[in-house]
Amino acid sequence: MRGLILSTNNGSNWTAVNNGLTGYTLQVWSLAISDTNIFAGTWDGIFLSTVNGVSWTTVNNGLPVSTFPRSFAVYGTNIFAGTSDGSGVYLSTNNGGLWTAVNDGLPLYTQVESLAINSTDIFAGTWGRGVWKRPLSELVSVNEISQNNVIRVLPNPVKDNIIIQTNIKNKCKESLISIYDIQGQLLLQQPLLQEKTELDISKLA
Repeated sequence: MRGLILSTNNGSNWTAVNNGLTGYTLQVWSLAISDTNIFAGTWDGIFLSTVNGVSWTTVNNGLPVSTFPRSFAVYGTNIFAGTSDGSGVYLSTNNGGLWTAVNDGLPLYTQVESLAINSTDIFAGTWGRGVWKRPLSELVSVNEISQNNVIRVLPNPVKDNIIIQTNIKNKCKESLISIYDIQGQLLLQQPLLQEKTELDISKLA
């Protein structure tokens, strides 16, 4: 079977989720999840689903014609796409609404086979040209948390209630607690309003 298949029971059963994907777009090379958005890199560009794969739409604005992404990397709300046709690396800061080439420093016609991100840099694994690195601060806004700021989640393992403790006093009112399941679905989200927050997660299983 070509295309994408989805399991909602840890792999016991699978169902095709290809509405909006036809022809060459059924050849899927890469996947990425950002919040509730799923990105699929196909032979015919990038497709986006906001409904857990039930339907897909193209999000290729800014990409060269006939490019296909071999890899993705996610940093916050920023999505990087590595292309395997020699177009290099592209970045979207608005969920695929627009893609911009970010190839300064890369050789021309670089085929990017893999991408990886740590706290400060993005790495591009290429076909026959080794691994390249670039600081994220040159591409996106990088938010740093001081080592003196601490976030603790306890107990571990968690059963019914989870406690989140932080000493980031001035940022509490700007922060959100988000809990996702293994498939990337948002289960719970609420503001972090104080230095100690207790959540009842007994009904999320």
